[in-house]
Amino acid sequence: MAGGAAGAAGAGAGATTGAAGTAAGGATPATRVAEAADAFMDLPPAQRLAFSVWGLLDTDSWLRAPPNDSAGTDQPLLFDDQGRPKPAFEALAGALKRP
Repeated sequence: MAGGAAGAAGAGAGATTGAAGTAAGGATPATRVAEAADAFMDLPPAQRLAFSVWGLLDTDSWLRAPPNDSAGTDQPLLFDDQGRPKPAFEALAGALKRP
């Protein structure tokens, strides 16, 4: 994520999620991504330089690699294993379309 408010939000596509689709604390990944993206969009336009995510496909997540191997249950990124957008992607896209 970019610095500033978005970086301080501590949320994002990299939030650890299980098969049930909820992140730590009970928030959904889409909710956490939306909060971070909204904080980013609340920055003055001149400060919105970049919004980074840790990866795109769940299959590419470091959470699935040893020693973090979760048997494929972690689903922390914007697209599923087949590259289909997940609710977190829709949340991010919606927030970034804001003027």
